Amino acid sequence: MRVAYIFSTQGHTVSHKLGQMILPQLEQDRHGASVAAMFFFEDNCYVMMKGNPIGERVAAKPAGKAAEYNSEVWRLPPGPDL
Repeated sequence: MRVAYIFSTQGHTVSHKLGQMILPQLEQDRHGASVAAMFFFEDNCYVMMKGNPIGERVAAKPAGKAAEYNSEVWRLPPGPDL
């Protein structure tokens, strides 16, 4: 089974659901489905910037059958120039 996650709500939803629920399962190879894609909307897209701990964990591409995602999809965009 393949799944796609959509992070569209504001607040700490993405850090909780992705950082504390989904990523630990992927990292420990106990996620029941292959992740086909993750979509980030509104403020949630900032989690995927270089230097963000959650984004770096996603980019690390955890090993295992549940993490068969395309490396092209998971490239982190550069952070904003400050």
